[in-house]
Amino acid sequence: MTTPRKYPVDPYFQELWERRERAVQLIHDTLKIGAEYSNSNGTTFGVFLEEMSTTKYPYRISWYDKDGFFSHQGLTTQEAAVDELIDMLGYDLKTAPGSLESLFQHWEPIEKREAMQILAQKQDGGWIADRLGKDLGSRDIKDLLRHLSIQASHLKKALILLKAGTSGHALWSKYGDGVFYRYEQLPSKYKKAFDMWTLEWQPREKAQSKARFGLAQIPVEELKTLYMNMPDIASHFTSFDDYHAWYIAGEEEELMNKYTELWPVLLSSDWEDEALDDGNHRFHVYIERGIDPIPAMYIEWDS
Repeated sequence: MTTPRKYPVDPYFQELWERRERAVQLIHDTLKIGAEYSNSNGTTFGVFLEEMSTTKYPYRISWYDKDGFFSHQGLTTQEAAVDELIDMLGYDLKTAPGSLESLFQHWEPIEKREAMQILAQKQDGGWIADRLGKDLGSRDIKDLLRHLSIQASHLKKALILLKAGTSGHALWSKYGDGVFYRYEQLPSKYKKAFDMWTLEWQPREKAQSKARFGLAQIPVEELKTLYMNMPDIASHFTSFDDYHAWYIAGEEEELMNKYTELWPVLLSSDWEDEALDDGNHRFHVYIERGIDPIPAMYIEWDS
């Protein structure tokens, strides 16, 4: 029997492997909601968070530096954070507790607001865990409690929305004429709004033949309430005016010049994640112009 030949390991690659293993171990030992990390130079940072703006990803990492946030990455599992953190921050990454709170003081107002919302999320999500899990001595139990407290916040907002009866269907039922129309019966601007929305994801003729359209004129205050009952918006902004100011910041002139016709907004049929299926830009322009009520469509699909 031939003895396998042993080849020497290149010291350079051996060192890289060991540095990566140390980084992986550091992340495994410290990863939790709100954990902050930086590269070895302390110039680039990431904070691990519960994703609250979509149901597609349960977690995300928000990236920032001394000037503010510059990107974020949705994650399907906590384990996925390991590779993302190492890819962005390198093998010599380190924990950076308090970095966000320290840096955001010097940021622009919009960036500062987002940082404050993340810090509030960290505090709210950790409140139950820090108190109920204080004497349990188990990070797994604490993280479970933290996760449950954040999910409870989502559920509370959904219940508020249900009690208020504020959804796309509810608003159409309240302010529409109760009739569903076919595509060929729509006014031209309503046809344009629908065709533009379906252009990139469904053949136009197929979409036109399968859809039924409910038309309504929705008071602005009702739509504002709809927006503020969306978990991703309510968790980041204290009022619709704050959200509106953030949305149009730096783009007001471009938006006002772009939307010169009064197209309808498309009420969402899946109100859990979005207030409107389409027309967010238009809606904010209509707010600026003082248009009230807002023309809207609610769409149902033939099976």
